[in-house]
Amino acid sequence: MKLPPMDPWASGVRAADVPIVNGGDPNPLDTVDVPPVVNGDEPPFGDPADEFETADAPLCPSKTDIERHLYELFPPAFVHPHPDAWIEIAFANPATGGKPDEAKQFSAFDLAGAAEFAERKNKDGFNIYVGPALRQAETGPKSKGRASDANALTGLYAWADFDGAGDYDRINDTLKDKNLRTSMLVMTGRTPHKRGHPYFKLASAATPAELRNANTALKTLLGTDDVENPSRVMRLAGTISYPPPDKGERGYIAELVTLHIWKDAPTYTVEQLTGLADIPCDTSAFGFSIKSGRGDHELIALLETSRVPGKWHNSIRDAIATMIGRVVRHRDQAFVCALLSGRSQRSRSRRLNRRRSKEVEQARRRTGRAPR
Repeated sequence: MKLPPMDPWASGVRAADVPIVNGGDPNPLDTVDVPPVVNGDEPPFGDPADEFETADAPLCPSKTDIERHLYELFPPAFVHPHPDAWIEIAFANPATGGKPDEAKQFSAFDLAGAAEFAERKNKDGFNIYVGPALRQAETGPKSKGRASDANALTGLYAWADFDGAGDYDRINDTLKDKNLRTSMLVMTGRTPHKRGHPYFKLASAATPAELRNANTALKTLLGTDDVENPSRVMRLAGTISYPPPDKGERGYIAELVTLHIWKDAPTYTVEQLTGLADIPCDTSAFGFSIKSGRGDHELIALLETSRVPGKWHNSIRDAIATMIGRVVRHRDQAFVCALLSGRSQRSRSRRLNRRRSKEVEQARRRTGRAPR
């Protein structure tokens, strides 16, 4: 009798053909453990060690970390029920602005091939990204391999993105206050300040709508960037981050993207995460996302986030759109935003007038209401 294959990484073997067993040998990529957080003595991010930085050593991608990051996102037991699923490795040329507008697609059972491509492309000078959620179906003829939300299938992690000066310490304080711990942290850089992508492992595989809800909750709770869409791509650990020219002028440098994992971190349900941020889950009985207006808690969170340096633009834009949808008078919009931002009402009103003229038509289309 022919025995089933046991090594999902062996040539010609699909992970779907490897039986799932309890226990057994540890993860073959699990070669370096990051010390876990103990009794709250360390911040919820842990303490990403500076030994990853060697000033005199030439920068080189770490294939071990590339593979391990992919394995954590897409372990065999997770992808096993999805034989036709694929993962997205996106890449960007920093010399032309750094937008990841192209991607290569790999079977969810070909992590080794994805890692080899990522390493090679990164050595050629491209920034490399991975979609944390599994993909399905075909992309459009003009997509250049990039997925849309319609391609998102399922995911094991919720995620966030912080890159502002002071964000690292501020978010650490919030996580400690909420007793919330990351399962994985991808440090995208430390110069001119710490930047990263915290991941929170979910108790079970999530639908695209659930991923959006969980990510929106993290964004609201932590005051981080807009990365809630389930087809989002995030920086791939183990690769080198090359800053585009405009960031180089602001002090950014080429750095190795490092990976930090806490195996003993708890998992969270989507409801736990949305509850921490006081955001209701917006899903129908069929799992589709329901586009509803922002609640008071979300509007307040947007206005509070606008007070964080570097976060004013998107937060005020979304707050204005919300108030337009509620038929809040223009004068009252300016007053509320000026009051919370700490700037003078007259100065803020002038800026809001300029912003509002560009967004009125978009808000009308989204809400069906004419602002007053």
